[in-house]
Amino acid sequence: MKKRLFSILKRIMLMGLGVIFALGIAEVGLRIMGISFPIFDQPHPLLGRENIPGVCGWQTNEGRAYVQINSQGLRDCEHEIEKPDNCVRVAVLGDSYAEAFQVSLEESFPKVLERSLNEHSPEGGNRFEVINFGTSGYGTTQELIMLREEVWKYSPDIVVLAILTGNDIIDNSREIRPGPTPYYILGDDGELVLDKSFLDSQWYKSRMKMKRLGVHKLINSSALAQLAVNCRAKIVSRKQKQVFGTWDEPGLATEVYSEPKIKAWKDAWTVTEKVLLAVRKEVEVHGARLLVVTLSNGIQVYPDAKVREQFKKKIGSNDLFYPDRRIEKFCKHEGIEVLVLAPRLREYAEKNNLPLHGFENTRLGTGHWNANGQRLAGEYMAEKVEALVQRLETAQRDDEKKAL
Repeated sequence: MKKRLFSILKRIMLMGLGVIFALGIAEVGLRIMGISFPIFDQPHPLLGRENIPGVCGWQTNEGRAYVQINSQGLRDCEHEIEKPDNCVRVAVLGDSYAEAFQVSLEESFPKVLERSLNEHSPEGGNRFEVINFGTSGYGTTQELIMLREEVWKYSPDIVVLAILTGNDIIDNSREIRPGPTPYYILGDDGELVLDKSFLDSQWYKSRMKMKRLGVHKLINSSALAQLAVNCRAKIVSRKQKQVFGTWDEPGLATEVYSEPKIKAWKDAWTVTEKVLLAVRKEVEVHGARLLVVTLSNGIQVYPDAKVREQFKKKIGSNDLFYPDRRIEKFCKHEGIEVLVLAPRLREYAEKNNLPLHGFENTRLGTGHWNANGQRLAGEYMAEKVEALVQRLETAQRDDEKKAL
């Protein structure tokens, strides 16, 4: 009996050692192949979520890029808090388009913007430094909070607010897109009221518990654990996935291409515009200048005009640039500098028959900007920022002359 029990225990021990050995081999193999799916974000009591400082790894779900989060929780290189002399600092606020996990850091539009500005700066002139505060999933509400809580310690001279019309409007609506995030809602007097009810959500509580227990650190320390979590997330996503049309992108709202008809959409636009005014006020109080930039949704700049026309007929819209034109008109009325990228990007894409969105491992023409889209956006933004800086310098010289 004892021999039999000993034999069973021996087999179990050998099986356990075999499993441990196999897992070890798998871990080493994944690391050698550069396969990783790190958890980049954690809960935040004001923003809903934030990047985990210091996390790094490969992103391969859309495009392929090695992503490094710096010590301040930004997808950027390290930046000194104190602004150097003779430096014009530009702070970029935005969502996943600005964070640009799909391409290398140097291919992201904030880095292209920085390089372009410095290349065109005259010898002996100012040096430009662009700091990227873009964070996936953020809407203008979170970007306003980020501006107040994190940006000003870097003393930026210019704030670039990047708006993705495809989801930023609905990201500002608790009714249209409810989620574990802060929202501004309209109070009885029509003014903005911050809603932080996400703090009571099950998602936030469970993620905070994981953070306290160090689960994120544990998972991020193992490529095998990351793979298991990623597989589980894909299974859950597949079960929950809605059925979208050929050119309907998950996460983007087609209703944004038309004048709002229902109260929820009207309120979403009203909140967005009021948040823009709050951003402008915040920037003015700190003596900086604001530039609002509307980006592009894949279908807006798709190279094939026939595909765009089919999409317009399907959703009943006459103008795919409606949200961009609306924001442009609002900004000009309120005296806010604005740059609309989509029409210019479409012209380039159509002329060169070149999709500016999408990747070989996803679908060209949809999703985030690829390297070409990021490059053009950064270059076009640089032209606008250069003109803005020149006007500011001219105004400063005029003021100095008047003072004399």
